[in-house]
Amino acid sequence: MSSESHSNHTPESNALLVGSEAQPDILIYRHDPSDTHERKLLHIPQSAAYGLESLLHLVPTAINMATTAQLYAVQFAPHIASQIASGSATMMQSLEGGLRAIAVNTQGQIIGHGSLISAAFSPALVATAIWQGLAVITAQHYLSDINRRLEQIEKRLGEIQTWLEDEERATLAYSLERLHSLHTSIAGGTLTEIDIHAFVQNVDTIDHECGKIMKHCALRLQNMQQQISQMNMVGWFDPALEIKQFQQAFQKYIQICQRWAMAALIRATAAEVRYALPTSHAVAVQRIEEIQRDIAQWDQSLKEIDKLTRRQTKNIGAMWRVKLWEDPRDYYEQANRFRKQEMSSANKIYYFLEDAIQSIQQRINYGSQQERLPTTLLIEVDRHGKVTQAWQQVERAQS
Repeated sequence: MSSESHSNHTPESNALLVGSEAQPDILIYRHDPSDTHERKLLHIPQSAAYGLESLLHLVPTAINMATTAQLYAVQFAPHIASQIASGSATMMQSLEGGLRAIAVNTQGQIIGHGSLISAAFSPALVATAIWQGLAVITAQHYLSDINRRLEQIEKRLGEIQTWLEDEERATLAYSLERLHSLHTSIAGGTLTEIDIHAFVQNVDTIDHECGKIMKHCALRLQNMQQQISQMNMVGWFDPALEIKQFQQAFQKYIQICQRWAMAALIRATAAEVRYALPTSHAVAVQRIEEIQRDIAQWDQSLKEIDKLTRRQTKNIGAMWRVKLWEDPRDYYEQANRFRKQEMSSANKIYYFLEDAIQSIQQRINYGSQQERLPTTLLIEVDRHGKVTQAWQQVERAQS
């Protein structure tokens, strides 16, 4: 069975159509086995397979009932409906067969009456539900990269946690735990509408908290840069002490860079998780673009601090000698080695973060391109009605 989105496939007489025949939004029909398009095998979580099986079984019924049947539903008050759902109450059996719109408790006492309401069967609702299930399946190909990135973040967070303030460490660690949990839930395919809404809120909270850390760190980096620029590296009477203060300030600057980069990476991974959810992708794309702009500004800051510290270490070579046997060049070599070491560490952080963001951006760009193309998802069902395999078939864009 095939499900197409934004397709120009000619609707069949036994197809379930959402949208117009000229430009259907979703079209579900029996797949032609002679089709020779390339296919990509998709992983189907067991829970998603169960949901697809139930929904796909409704397709033939939906096609007929949408045009020939008038459906009604019995609606009870919420407190009565909850008792029926829990099994502490049931609907009264009719002597003529079937059920009456009356709820009774375990003693057979009437506890409520139901109302008969129209419940027209909509093919669009069935197709949308199927598409949501398929969206969970197609999200699976993002998960391996997300899992690998979470492991990298966890390792780096462990390396720098001694430099973090308690609040920062708690926020980043909790954000990482939540992303692990969301990743596990998406991988399991057990997503309801309520789950998706809650997960989006969780991801948005992570984005907000990590964004605050990034902003706080950016302000502290500006202050530290100003502090380093105001250090007078010429004419000291105790150069060893002043060089030590310079090194401490510069090392603190690099540690703040580590915090900023960690928050940026967690925020970007949260955006990637949001993109993997079957919801609007525009917000995730926007956040990645924001982070890329922040990284560009950070790169400029690193170039400025590199230029500043080069100038400061050169000044050491021109300072006054405190003792005749001391050579200022020794202090210069000491400070310059330290400067190069710290700048190398900062550059490694930058390149690691840049590579990670580019990888996320490439996957999101690819996903966005595929969304604009006609997409076909093929579902294989055995003779018992069980989903056995799924493939994704994407038509190539015309040059």
